[in-house]
Amino acid sequence: MDSSGADFAEPGGGYPTAGVKLRSMEHHNGRNAPETRGVCRSWVKPETGLFASFKYAGAGIMCAIQTQRNFRIHLGMTVLVIVLGLWLHLSRLEWSALALTIGAVLGAEIANTAAETLVDLASPAYNPLAKQVKDLAAGAVLVWAIVSVAVGLLILGPPLLERLGIF
Repeated sequence: MDSSGADFAEPGGGYPTAGVKLRSMEHHNGRNAPETRGVCRSWVKPETGLFASFKYAGAGIMCAIQTQRNFRIHLGMTVLVIVLGLWLHLSRLEWSALALTIGAVLGAEIANTAAETLVDLASPAYNPLAKQVKDLAAGAVLVWAIVSVAVGLLILGPPLLERLGIF
């Protein structure tokens, strides 16, 4: 333990970051949890059970909404796509493709946020491997965002152009 009462563990496995100290979260009780940017709620004793799992998942989604600008942008685009889809009377198959694509983008954005948060916790100082993890997670979001634009154009484009009398 260090002077703050935190346990430290040395990462093993011969990685280039061997020797980087990782702070254990076991000692946090909400009053002495570390203050960090974008933290949505303090550490509390976890509840168990199915209901608690849904509660924590909902808290994670709310955290993304409250702290992540890009997640809010994706949600705004989702609302726009839903309104446009309703106006264009899309088929169930088209709705299915849009729902899967929207879910993939939103899920990737949450996973990206989780990866960035974990990297910030494990490696507060600059580390090229930490940067690589963050870049990879952000790249995954970008890939899904590009795919979602393509799917959206393929599904919404033709009926929209027809409805507007352009095609």
